[in-house]
Amino acid sequence: MKLQDFLKKNIDIDVLGTLTEEWLIAFVGPIKLTEEGKTYFEDILENDVRIHNEYAEIETNNDHEDELASKLFRYAAGYCSCEKYDTLFE
Repeated sequence: MKLQDFLKKNIDIDVLGTLTEEWLIAFVGPIKLTEEGKTYFEDILENDVRIHNEYAEIETNNDHEDELASKLFRYAAGYCSCEKYDTLFE
């Protein structure tokens, strides 16, 4: 499934990227991106996500995508300023 579809799922699962093992972040969905959030994360919204038994894995192909995916899930978990959160998420 594509990341943009994964974000809409009512799911509580840990997420990691395929490029590195540097991050693993809990995700509680669904979440909805604002228009600015869609633009900010547009480089990864079409990336594939595979759900395994205990975690989900987002396909990241380079350092830019890996960092962007990490930011998406960190920010969605509230690890950012309130202003940043309100800009990216509804």
